[in-house]
Amino acid sequence: MPSWAPTGRVSRRCRSDHGAPRATRYRWVSDPRGVDLLALPTWQRARAGLFLALQHPTEVPGVSLESVVAEATRTDGRAPEGIHDALVAEAARIGFDERFVSRP
Repeated sequence: MPSWAPTGRVSRRCRSDHGAPRATRYRWVSDPRGVDLLALPTWQRARAGLFLALQHPTEVPGVSLESVVAEATRTDGRAPEGIHDALVAEAARIGFDERFVSRP
């Protein structure tokens, strides 16, 4: 099991999706265009939407969700204007506690 894995169990599908050694590969791990996501480097898999997210993310003092998303947006070559409003709207849409959006 990778060093980043939580102390609890990690599903077999999760290990397979993220390319863990000795995990069973499933044929369905591809995007709608048929691109084999497991053949991509980790950062490209994440950019394609295949990544782990914690249900209750750990708070990192001084780092807000908004700043992380803004930096990811910049890294992707887009301007981060309107990130706060977009995060608040998406949080409301999916029932995500807005405290996670704005906590520092």
